[in-house]
Formats: sequence, structure tokens, C-alpha cells
Amino acid sequence: MNILLQTREKETFEEVKEFTESESSKVFHSDSADKSIALLSNFFFDVAVIRIKTFNDFTILKFLNESYPHVRVIVLAEKRFKDLITLFSTTNYSVVSEPFRLSELNMRIAEKRQNEA
Repeated sequence: MNILLQTREKETFEEVKEFTESESSKVFHSDSADKSIALLSNFFFDVAVIRIKTFNDFTILKFLNESYPHVRVIVLAEKRFKDLITLFSTTNYSVVSEPFRLSELNMRIAEKRQNEA
């Protein structure tokens, strides 16, 4: 399973990678929508974990919804963004409120794996 993690914080990437990567999972890091789009065009992803910090971060959600509907999306967002995602989302995103626990994120990834099986 390939997991795309879009976050500007390198520390967050390292923590999530250490917690979720295994022999059967590989985590790829991106710090922008443009880099995520480039990675999506070069690798097959099962899950995308997108951290929403600004309104510009919503760009990748729209792109994933339109171009990669098979990718299961988990959104890490503060409450103000969580409400917006719920309002306009036509896709069933999993939304994890910040601050988040690695165990909760790992549980959401595991749910995505089970849904594929």
C-alpha cells in the first residue's frame, strides 16, 4: 500500500511515516499540492493523507476527487476547515480533527485497507 502524506511540517511526516510504514506500506512526503500532483502522476496511491492548514490546501482535494477517485482520502484539519470540508464535499473523506493522535490516524488508514479488501 502506498500512502501520500501532504504536510508542510517535516516532523509530522517523520512521525506518521515511523508509525504507519511497514513492509506492506510505503509513505511518500509532499509539502504542496504541486508536489502531490507530481507524485500522483508517477506512483499508484491507495491512500492520501492531506493536512489542511490554508484554503490553498483544498486544491489537492478537488484534484484527487476529479482525477483519482479510487484514492481513499484522510484529511487532517482544524475545526474551522473540518466544517467547510463537510459542507462542500461530494466524496466521503475521513476527517481527523487537529491536534490528532497517531493512533487515530493509523486506525483510519486501517479502515481504508479493510474497505479495499
